[in-house]
Amino acid sequence: MKKNETHSTTTASQNLALVIYVVAFLAIVAFIGLKLNRMSSAIPQGAGPVNDPSAIAESVRKQSVLSATSGICSQIQVLLSTFIVLAVPRKGYFIALILNILNAGFVIMNVVMRGMISSIPGTIIPISTVILITIIHIFSNRVTQKTEELTNSYEQLMNTNRIIKEKDEKLSYLAYYDILTGLPNRHLFIEKIDQTILNNSDMQFTVILADIDNFKNINNIYGNSTGDTLLATYAEKLKAFCEDSVFLGRIGGNEYAFIIQGNLTEVNILNYIDKIKNIISEPVKIGNDVISTTASYGIASYPNNALSSSDMLKCVNSAVSYAKANGKNRLCFYDQH
Repeated sequence: MKKNETHSTTTASQNLALVIYVVAFLAIVAFIGLKLNRMSSAIPQGAGPVNDPSAIAESVRKQSVLSATSGICSQIQVLLSTFIVLAVPRKGYFIALILNILNAGFVIMNVVMRGMISSIPGTIIPISTVILITIIHIFSNRVTQKTEELTNSYEQLMNTNRIIKEKDEKLSYLAYYDILTGLPNRHLFIEKIDQTILNNSDMQFTVILADIDNFKNINNIYGNSTGDTLLATYAEKLKAFCEDSVFLGRIGGNEYAFIIQGNLTEVNILNYIDKIKNIISEPVKIGNDVISTTASYGIASYPNNALSSSDMLKCVNSAVSYAKANGKNRLCFYDQH
């Protein structure tokens, strides 16, 4: 909308400039014509008192003044013509071209019809102006063309940069986030553990790994699409449950992991896992099917059980494996098996 308004304003300004130019040019032509008439009438002809030396001298002086005035006006025409060609490239050029050609014709007519030989040099100015504005017009078009090419190249470059940036952002997202659930993936989860240890090695935290039980059977019975929907549903519910102090990620096909800051007691951890159990055990309706499942949990803490991200994941995986091997739908602390 603003672009259209700007274009309309520019067009109106250019049209106004053209009108002013035409009026000024014609006024100058009329003024020069009037001066030429006076100059013609001031030329002494025949014999008699008119041939008095003082009268002739006065006539010559008037002719000089009128010639100088006409020259100044002609230079103003050149300036106006040059300006309008630059200000209004296409229309301005053609209008200036026509007016200067007519002006040259007007001067030639004065020379032929009135025998004003002294006006012959006056034809040089409009003719020179025609040549000048034509040169300006040609080079202005070339500059405009080059500017448009540069603008197009710049826009293409910006578009290419935008595409590259979007692809980089997409690749960065794919590198750190799970496509199905939008949760941080295993890579980002590990970085989060490393970052937590690096920033404050004295800070205690707990990692909980929740592994959905018998998830392979769900895929076999209901199909992979239903299994994906179930995982995405759990992810949404767990995200809504987790507080800002809890970092949630999907680090495996059917594994969700939590980083909980602070020195948690065993009771705190059990209460937290009970809430996660309630979320996962809640039946989920997908299409015509209602699916209920459970999960096994492994718990390890820093720095009691591990001092690095790799050791931490080994600990929680070991604890989950023990929980599954002992009946599933249960939890296991790493240091209790």
